[in-house]
Amino acid sequence: MKPKVGWPSIKYCYHRGRPSPRPVMPKQKRKSLLLLAILLASPAINASPMIAAGDLALRHDIQRLADAGVIKGTVSTWPLAWAPILADMRRADISSVAPDVADAIVRVKLRANYETRADEIKFRAKVGVAKNPTRIRSFQNTPRGDVEVSAGFDWL
Repeated sequence: MKPKVGWPSIKYCYHRGRPSPRPVMPKQKRKSLLLLAILLASPAINASPMIAAGDLALRHDIQRLADAGVIKGTVSTWPLAWAPILADMRRADISSVAPDVADAIVRVKLRANYETRADEIKFRAKVGVAKNPTRIRSFQNTPRGDVEVSAGFDWL
């Protein structure tokens, strides 16, 4: 059975020899919609907030908390995710640890609250200039070339 005359622009899907009531979307349009859906879903698939390896003070505080037994997970592979660190921070009892460890707990909690704020767009920009850039890099945030410029934004 052929489609009705007067609907020449709509393609019909045939099921058991009869036209289906729903029109068939052209293949190119389906691919475009699939690509758009993947691009829109990719920010939601992104990993949880991560702790950058370049902040030496934060790295020291986290290592101090791991040495004191406050953080139970591994802290030797960077970047670290904030979620397990925050879970350990919630279980931490400040009154039962040494004063320097308690200070580290407070500093890490404050930083975690700042880094894991939800429903905010965070803009970041960085300009780096080096007279003699190093070829061998560490975890520090040193420029790779004579001049380095970067910008971006995060939304959580």
